[in-house]
Amino acid sequence: MIPAPRRGWCPGLARPMPTGDGLLVRLHPPGGGLTAAQMRAVATAARAGGNGLVDVTARANLQIRGVTPESHAGLLAPLMAAGLGDRRHDGGPQRLTLSGPAHAALADAVEAAGLAVPGLPAKTLVVIEGPDLGFPDTEADLRLRVGPEGLWFGLAAAAGVAWHRAAALEPALTVLLRGLAASGARRMRGLESGQRYALVAAAGLMASDPPAAGLGLVPGLHAANRVQETRGLSSPRGRGEGDAPLAGGGASAIHQDRREGEGVVPEEPHPAPPPHHRVDPSGIDAPPRSVDCKVAGALSPQAGRGDARSPSHRSTAPLGSSDPAPPRSPGTTLLAAEFPFGRCDAALLDRLAGWSERHGDRRAWLTPSRGVVLAARDADHADRLLAEAGAAGLIVSGSDPRRAVAACPGAPACGSGSVPAQADAHRLAAALAGVIGPVRVHVSGCPKGCAHPGAADLTLVGMPGGAYGVVPGGSAGDPPARVLPFEDVLERLHSAEPDEWSGRFREPA
Repeated sequence: MIPAPRRGWCPGLARPMPTGDGLLVRLHPPGGGLTAAQMRAVATAARAGGNGLVDVTARANLQIRGVTPESHAGLLAPLMAAGLGDRRHDGGPQRLTLSGPAHAALADAVEAAGLAVPGLPAKTLVVIEGPDLGFPDTEADLRLRVGPEGLWFGLAAAAGVAWHRAAALEPALTVLLRGLAASGARRMRGLESGQRYALVAAAGLMASDPPAAGLGLVPGLHAANRVQETRGLSSPRGRGEGDAPLAGGGASAIHQDRREGEGVVPEEPHPAPPPHHRVDPSGIDAPPRSVDCKVAGALSPQAGRGDARSPSHRSTAPLGSSDPAPPRSPGTTLLAAEFPFGRCDAALLDRLAGWSERHGDRRAWLTPSRGVVLAARDADHADRLLAEAGAAGLIVSGSDPRRAVAACPGAPACGSGSVPAQADAHRLAAALAGVIGPVRVHVSGCPKGCAHPGAADLTLVGMPGGAYGVVPGGSAGDPPARVLPFEDVLERLHSAEPDEWSGRFREPA
């Protein structure tokens, strides 16, 4: 029997969510990483228990669609055996971290610490950044910034992010997570300044500007000339010889180059992150000093009692434990690709697994841009990987017009949707192919705006009867300027430049 949902709950493997095309099962790969064996396990489950469709979410999770109450029971054992089962049953986050390939060990350590903290809010997220990769557009409760000289914690606040340097990962991480769990707040940004200051003091942190985070990866090939996984962490992977506890040291770097004009993310069209700020020792949030942050769009000990883990999941499953990956060579090249509108399927997952085996290290990393990062052994394998991914329909170019459009599944997949949002999004992307300059269009099946909660240059909201409410420069929840059939929307797009949309879509039909 599937448990009844509680307020604020998030779907998982054991507790799927009803949708328009059946039950939705959400999987939370630790740190966003998947081995080839895990990719094949998800593909098999999607075919056997669902309709074969898989969504990639903005938090780098996977969603198997079209599951039935009868088929759901058959998915549990194989996916749990693959290391993709639910990790906690207290309503807390099934996946606590978002990281890149270079910080897998650190992500494991954070996950293990979080599992020992009961009562964490369901959407708690710790983002791990370094010189290799940053996630500026991802809302996080805590940010861990790894630099050549140590480790920094960034606490989300109403006005931005308050940065502090740590002598070591622990006990600071556990103090901060336990404090959030005990506060009753749903997100770290909801804490009062005094509460946040008390947490910082208890964790032994010192206000300090962090090192710059790396640029995000846009679709294309990226050189990874200096890949070195963060060392010195006691994690479920085990310690390697020569590792020392992380205390002011430990760093990784991925040097990213342009390849044929791509590989470096511009600040637009993605929105800039909130301003960084420091916490004044008095407990009052102070304005920021100059912080050298590169902005780019994309990819916790003894206090308290209890354990959030279920009896069958008392240790973090080592990523790749059944599918070990060889160490990367200095010549490794990364392919960053995106799934159009976050949609994948079982056949494509099988192909991804095969690509990772033939060309790379038998792993893939999901990104918050609803994409994936694969590591190729060398330039020749990278070129073949790029060609195969492009031929399969993935977005492998930063200039692909599909990147300008955000879309939810829409009808009939979602019961709230009244329009075929993804099918219409493909046509919109084609219409935007000739548009010069960064634009963002959002196609939402309903006013909830799940695919893009913020404002866009143009937002289309599904209305009863199949037409779209058109919101220039707003979000899905804003009042529409006009309600138009989709064909009329396309006609107005063709006849106006983006800077004319506001007036063009307010004109009478």
